[in-house]
Amino acid sequence: MIKDHFWVFFIEPKVWQNKAYSELLIDHKQELEMPTVRGDVYLPLLNWQIYSRKERKLHAAFDAFLTENLDALKDVSLDLIWDGDGHNNNAALTVFRHFDSASVHKGLVGPKPQTAWLIGYALLERIHYLLVAGYDVYGNVGHGLLSRIYMDFLRMEGESNFLQLLPETARNRERENWYRGANPELKAYLTNPTFEKQSIPAIPYQTQDEKLELFGLIEEKLKPVLSTQLELATLNNPVLEKQFARLATFSGANTALLPETMFVAINNKDRQQFVTIIHNMAHLNVTSMFDEYKELIPEEDTITVTTGFVGSYANAFVSVDQSELAEFVDTVLALKTRADYTKLMDRFGVRRTSPEFWGHADKIHQASKQDNPIEAGIFDFNRLENR
Repeated sequence: MIKDHFWVFFIEPKVWQNKAYSELLIDHKQELEMPTVRGDVYLPLLNWQIYSRKERKLHAAFDAFLTENLDALKDVSLDLIWDGDGHNNNAALTVFRHFDSASVHKGLVGPKPQTAWLIGYALLERIHYLLVAGYDVYGNVGHGLLSRIYMDFLRMEGESNFLQLLPETARNRERENWYRGANPELKAYLTNPTFEKQSIPAIPYQTQDEKLELFGLIEEKLKPVLSTQLELATLNNPVLEKQFARLATFSGANTALLPETMFVAINNKDRQQFVTIIHNMAHLNVTSMFDEYKELIPEEDTITVTTGFVGSYANAFVSVDQSELAEFVDTVLALKTRADYTKLMDRFGVRRTSPEFWGHADKIHQASKQDNPIEAGIFDFNRLENR
């Protein structure tokens, strides 16, 4: 599993372009084996134990390698982060999870998230072969289950890489916060015990919220290549920006009344603009595929407001005249009960039972194609609510 909202950065490729690192990967090719190479997998939990042992061995080898090459890595700093070679806007990505699907977008979208990944080429390649090139959509349950469970290791590796940029106290604080209530053994995959005892990031932190400060420093470093396609400023309308910025402050348990994704159309004379409201559910941890509800902490839920369309499965449509936008925002911020949400949709919603539904859907698809003529497709309406 993954968090509902996080950012992804990449390690500067030149950092690992050396013979010692290549030899490390060759020496541990058995530990790097993907579960997907076996095809259909029976007894997936037994196989998971096998891969768990392999991952522990690989993790220990990386820890030893980093420690042995500490001099070469003495500047654990922002220089480790790829800057897109000054022109590639894939250098920073935002991932949103929408229940059992996810979407990836260029840029740093939304408020600063709880977690982030720092991915090197070897990790990126393993993710690709696990979930894309080597994944059999027609495989048995064991194949799918083991692939998803193994992804936990890769997620924790990316998170661990990011944590190395923080000083020790902040690193430990964030690690505990990200994995509250998790099995203590799992936290070992987030730790490079030997390396961390000797490594001190060469980043001059000035505040007590080092993670927030680090996000700001990375954002400044990558500013020349950051995509701004989904930022509210692209609306070129101060009224809309002000109201949606106000809406983006909505947080806490009452956000659970909102659907996962809501497409909002703003009508202004003969012009129509779209934004997406995304409900980000907070978790104590994401170490289990089952009984996710036990790990939810609604009081820490947030929402993200973007321009355009995020996600392939819309859950609700809303149509608002610009003159009524403040009223819409006030109504959302005042949500307390399911009855309040029903009233909101009675006032502004375009439900699937509405006679205007298909005409509105056509406008959504037209706007999507105009915004992204290459990537646009047909939205899946199978998860539309009718509350």
